[in-house]
Amino acid sequence: MTKLDRCIASLMQGNKAMDKHSPCVQVIEVRQQQKAGEKKLIVTISDGVHSCPAIIIKPTQKPDKFSVIKILESLKHTRDILLIVKYTIEETLDTMIGSPKSYTSDSNVSESSSSTTATGTSNSSASRSSSSNVSEHRKPVKKSAGVEAADSFYDDGGMSSVLQEGEKMTDDQVAPITSIGPYEQNWVIKARITQKSDLKHWDKGTTKGCLFSIELLDEWNGQIRATFFNDAAKKYVNVLKEGGVYFFSGGKVKDANKKFTTIPHNYEITFDRTASIQAAKETAIPEGNFNFTRFCDVASVEENAIVDIIGVVKQLSEVKDFTTKNNRKTKRCNVTLIDNSSNDPNSFFQVDLTIWGDMCDSIQFNEGDVVIFKNVRKSNYNGISLNTVNNTRIITRSSIPEYQALAEWCGDHSSGFGDEVAIKLTQRQTAANSTKTFKRKNVIQDIKNTNVEDVMNDALTFYLRAYVSYIKPDLWYEACPNEKCHRKVQQDGDRYVCNVCGPVPSCIRQYKATFAITDWTGKQWCLGFNNAVLEIFDKVSADEMCEKANIDTQYMPMVLSRANWTRFVFYIRVTADRAQNNEMKLKYTASRIYNIDYATEAKSILSTIKDYGF
Repeated sequence: MTKLDRCIASLMQGNKAMDKHSPCVQVIEVRQQQKAGEKKLIVTISDGVHSCPAIIIKPTQKPDKFSVIKILESLKHTRDILLIVKYTIEETLDTMIGSPKSYTSDSNVSESSSSTTATGTSNSSASRSSSSNVSEHRKPVKKSAGVEAADSFYDDGGMSSVLQEGEKMTDDQVAPITSIGPYEQNWVIKARITQKSDLKHWDKGTTKGCLFSIELLDEWNGQIRATFFNDAAKKYVNVLKEGGVYFFSGGKVKDANKKFTTIPHNYEITFDRTASIQAAKETAIPEGNFNFTRFCDVASVEENAIVDIIGVVKQLSEVKDFTTKNNRKTKRCNVTLIDNSSNDPNSFFQVDLTIWGDMCDSIQFNEGDVVIFKNVRKSNYNGISLNTVNNTRIITRSSIPEYQALAEWCGDHSSGFGDEVAIKLTQRQTAANSTKTFKRKNVIQDIKNTNVEDVMNDALTFYLRAYVSYIKPDLWYEACPNEKCHRKVQQDGDRYVCNVCGPVPSCIRQYKATFAITDWTGKQWCLGFNNAVLEIFDKVSADEMCEKANIDTQYMPMVLSRANWTRFVFYIRVTADRAQNNEMKLKYTASRIYNIDYATEAKSILSTIKDYGF
């Protein structure tokens, strides 16, 4: 009967010198039977003292349970698994030798270090053999062909086909990214990872998991986004490298979610535990591809869309701490960008971009530099602005033609860029805006995007055009008749009491209306006081309306119905107000309301069109 060599401990500690001695072990369990077409066999091996799981790569012979095999070449795969590259079957027994225990890193170290490929006896010859083995382990050992083949498994990140079912993927199997779709099952693509996100975790109460995403580019300039979930995400997140080239297969193709990518492909890939990925040799696949949106075209892009832009840094602000409306602490940095997309060679487009979070710590550009921002989100806040997202990439050096052309244009204007020729897509609203032309107006979504933090120190003001869509019936309050007061009064018998002016013989009524305004972006409730609300009711005072309402019960419904869906220009003031629960909330007040002067409005629109170079 073949004797077993006490070698498991040394093998699991990565002692490749053991291959020289061709140790014998017993297969005590075959956990996966070899089937047709499979190129691996999972077993448990024993040296009579310890046991460990092992993978036999491309088995030439099938060992049965209790077979004794001689390991010719091996390699440690992980802390717990051994790879057997070459072996021979010595004999098949009926029973297990010894009572082996599963090997762990806590196993007896001295026992592991004294293991040899001899018979395990404790004579002086065995002791010299053990010493010799340790010495040989410390010497550089020339790798055999089998060991080099196994080592290549680790060199490509643990993705070699030796642990994948089926044959190794080759260039002959590769299809263009543009050709794959949900009805193609057995596709193989070869692509470079141009962008890779960090691993993200989620917990929705009933479900939790993790994911990361990559963007792929092939030699035909085809692009597609791929996302790894859960087990696949954990397996590949530290293996796949940005810039690396790989073969990909086994993913599920589904419709693309355009909210998260600028890639024009109609589909995206989802990889799970069935994914098959192998490292590929470096090819002529370009390092990146961009779908640039010129500044002159940003206005036509859908809100919240993801775009790629390239521009010259005109102004770079300091990084500032910021607290979101969810009380989350973060950082932000505002960048003013310009480009040469204007049809007028003497003018340029200008837009503001906000860099958020930890990305602020990695800013490596200065004013005057040409910078590429891949994957930024468009917002209609303050006109048009841009914001970084989790997968935004900031590129400060590139050899692409767009980068070189913009750098040359910037060099031609080395004396600087003045505001007088800037076509500003982002404009901060202030109370100084013209009330005659209303050249710069916002939409309701702009005021809804305001945060409490934005108005803690000073109010924000907005001009916008909208419809009055609903007015609550409680339109007025009883006010002090003093022209400089008009505060609310309380009735006390046959007189009224003002907290400021004291007792007054009578009162007047002043408008204090709560109403909704609506445009194509949404609805917002606002508060309006007397002078503003007078415009909605054609200058009819609150006293006059109250008097008519007391005479005719149908008067008020008629007035409110007629006022609904009338269009005005609203001057909205956004402030922070403390609610009953002591939390700060936003307060929207229509300080002024104007009837639209359509002739002036038309001239304003024509002027804006002219500014855009048309």
